[in-house]
Order: sequence, then C-alpha cells, then structure tokens
Amino acid sequence: MKCNHLSGLGLSGIIFLITAAACVPSRPVTMVTSERTLGTGYISLDNIPAVEYTFNDRIHHVYTDSMSGLMTIQFRGTRKSGKSMKNNGRIAVFNPEPGEIVWEKPVSYERDEYLQLGGYLMRYSGRNSILIDLHTGKRLRDVSTVFYHYDRSHNVGMGYRLRPGINRQNMLEGIDFNDGSLLWRRPVNREYSWNDVISINDTTLIVVAGGLHTIDPRNGSGWSYDTRTGKKDFSMNIAANVIGIAAGLMTGHYTIATGYDVITDVVSNVLTDDEGILMASANDLVKLDLQGNTLWQQPLKGREAGMSFIWYHNDLVCMVNSGSAYMGPYRIATGSPFLAAYDAETGDEVFKTYIESERRNFIRGFDVDGDTILMVFRDRIARYSVTDGELLHERETGELGNGDLMNFIGSQVFRQEIEGVYYSMAAFDRDNHYVITNTGTILTFNYDFELVDDISRDDLFVLYMAGPGYYLIRNTTESRSVLLDSNLQVLADLNTAADVFQNGSRLYFIEGHNLVELNLSDVR
Repeated sequence: MKCNHLSGLGLSGIIFLITAAACVPSRPVTMVTSERTLGTGYISLDNIPAVEYTFNDRIHHVYTDSMSGLMTIQFRGTRKSGKSMKNNGRIAVFNPEPGEIVWEKPVSYERDEYLQLGGYLMRYSGRNSILIDLHTGKRLRDVSTVFYHYDRSHNVGMGYRLRPGINRQNMLEGIDFNDGSLLWRRPVNREYSWNDVISINDTTLIVVAGGLHTIDPRNGSGWSYDTRTGKKDFSMNIAANVIGIAAGLMTGHYTIATGYDVITDVVSNVLTDDEGILMASANDLVKLDLQGNTLWQQPLKGREAGMSFIWYHNDLVCMVNSGSAYMGPYRIATGSPFLAAYDAETGDEVFKTYIESERRNFIRGFDVDGDTILMVFRDRIARYSVTDGELLHERETGELGNGDLMNFIGSQVFRQEIEGVYYSMAAFDRDNHYVITNTGTILTFNYDFELVDDISRDDLFVLYMAGPGYYLIRNTTESRSVLLDSNLQVLADLNTAADVFQNGSRLYFIEGHNLVELNLSDVR
C-alpha cells in the first residue's frame, strides 16, 4: 500500500523517475548492434538468438511507452572506485523497431527530475515544470504541477502545485496536456501520501488519499469521504527495518520511503462491488454507497488502528489489523493487532479478538484459508477462525534456530519438482505453509505447524515476468533464468541479467552497457 507521488503514477501507466539537468557535459550516446546467443532451447537444444545493443555508458534505467513502444533510457556511469555513481549522464529515447536512437541529451543528477507520462516527459527543476514531447524531445510548454497520476484516455495529468501556498497545499489540480491549461481544482488531502488509484470505469477514478475521492479526470467532479490514513508521532521508536530485497522478492511486499515525521499506511485495501465501497482507516471501517453516502460505520478505538486488510467471507466483512504501519522505509509497531468480523449488510460487530503480543511483535504476514486465517509473528505462527475469532492453533518457533519469521512467501516463488517441471509452491501446495525468515531460509510447516522442511533460497526461482503463454522465472542467487510455457513446462534456459522488462512481443535484459533483446517467437 505504500505510495508516494511517483509510485502512485505507476498505477496508471509506465512512469519513471530520472534526476537530471542539461548543465554538465558528457559524451553523446553511441550504440553498436550485434547478435549473441542468450541460452538454449530445452527440447530442441537449439541456441536462442538475441540482439544486443551496446551503448558507450552504463544503463541505469529503461522504461517504455506502451502505446508507441519507445524506450526512454537513463544513462549513469559509476566513479572510478565503483562505489558511487556520477552526478552527470544522459537520457535517450530509443526506438527498438529500427534499432535507432530518436534523440538524446545530457543531464545532471543534482537539480532536475524527469517523469515519463505516456507519450510525454515531464521535467521538474524545483522551480518549474516543463512538458517535453517524447517523440522529438522538444519543449512543449511550462506547467507548475507535480503530477501524481496521468489519465491517458483523456490526456489529463492530476497533481499539486510545485510551490503551493498554505491554502493550496492539498488542492489537487487537473491539467490538460493538450495545451497545459487548468481544467479543474478540488481539495484532496495528501498529508499521508496517496495509497491507491482505482479505475471504476472510463470516466471515474477512486483516489485513496486521506479518505476516498471519486474523480472524473475531465472535470474533477465527484464526491469525497475524508478520513485519516496516517498519523504523526515524532517519538516513535523504529521496530523493524524494511524487508530486504531478497525477502521482498519472495513475499511480494516492498516499501517506498516517505518522511520520517509521518506514519503512513494506517489504512486497508479498498473493496468495491455493485452495492458499495469498503475501507478501513485510522478512524473507522466504513461502507459507502456508490454516491458516497455512508451505509454503515464502525469506529476504531483510540489509536488501535494500523495497516489492515479487509475481505468478504460469506455474509461477513472480515478485518485483520496488523498492529503496524510505516515511517519512512521502516515498518514500525503502532496500534493493536486484532481480528474482527462485521455483518456485511448492517455493519454490526460479530466479534473482535485482540491478539496479545509483545510490543513490536506485530502481525508480519497472514494468509486467508477458507474459514481460517494464518498469521506470522516474529517468533510464532498461529491459526484463527474467521467465523468467531477463536485461536485454533499456535506454534512458537524461536527454538528452531532459523531466525525471525518474516512473512509467508507469495505464489510467485517456484521450485523444480522434477527435471523440466516447475511449480508455484504456495499456489499448488495448500497442505503446507511456507514462511521466509530473516536469514533467507524458507520453513515448511504442515497443517499442524510441524516443521517438515527448510529450503535454501538458493534452490528457489522467483517469477520476474509473465505474459500470454509464458512465465519467466529466475534463480535468486545465480545468473540463470528459465522460460516456461503456460503449463509451466520448460521452453528454454537463459543466461541473463535480473533486470528485465517487456515491450510488445519482446523481452529486454539490462546488462551494464548492454540492452539485450529476445523475441519470444524465437523460443517457440
């Protein structure tokens, strides 16, 4: 649920951040095209051909425009020591179809930022914003907005003034990208950042930020339900570091840094259906109708709220409150862990079970399994009933000696069953429960929480990319990827970098100065 103004943009299209300015000289971008073998077909044993584009500087990031297929490449070299990156570099827009650089320019990483918004680049210099044509690199017009969301279907950007006065700090604006004009303005509180942007239909978005706000990008119309989705606590002690990169790959949970004086993510996911919209915040659990009217409301006591999750179970709305939230990049203990259920029609409380735990030993992960929910704490795993909140079974894990429990692994973690066959452990084996620890070990518990196996992360593969008819999985410790078909049968073994993205029918891998292109049709 973490979301700042950059990550919120990612919900609506392919966007990226480059810090840049055109004041430091650097070498013009040059490129050499060649062919290479990327791997071997599993059945045919034929070499897998690829095209390699070699540039004269290190590739820092590559992002694509889904409509045109154009790639914007950020180049940023390292210093001689290799321990830090240079402050200057270049950006280039690359067209992969003819394999040509469309345009490029020098940049410096000390002053400006660039955002890619559909077919545009937005340059922020701290004092003003400049809209740039992605296809030509030409300056189109100046605006004064930091954009949080871009609606491509209406060519409208939504954001806040770069240098707002006190009265406009939380005033969201809609900007017409055709001419840079202001279309509309309305208050949307961003004090605790944006949590989500949900598309309801072609003309209606729900922005989750300081509550719920429906917005028509064309004119800004819609209703607002204001509530708190965070809190301030300057004395809060940090309880646990942000989950590591390797563990993030296994669990699917990552974070994005925000200010250290603000606690964010005191909010749940949003449930929408034909009857209404449900969300929990720092204040309450509420159900609204589609016009924004309150159908029912359950207040949360004092400071008990934290990051939470809600779901429907038969005629109940169930809620698990983790007893944690985020301060900057750190997950901290705040609020009181609990499991609760409410009548979906009336909102009446059916039960509420407070989960006793040591301070800072919040719920680190959970897994809903039919009529039960499994919870992971630092030193134990537990099962509760979602029909009455009763604790059904619990297992202390400290004596296992495998470190602190972190979370259940996600369905994106694969293991090889037999030669040439891989399977998603969490998706296809519901009899066992897989929990990753802070040492990188995956513990396998059976239904009774008996430890039946411990698996090294070295033996596992993580899903990096999926598309029509294929999955690309990668070993987390080796430079080896495996391309699977829709039946999880091996198509090819690839010796590739971990940084991969898709553009049309091709996969691209970033390897230092090289951009490697794989046409998926060459693997069939």
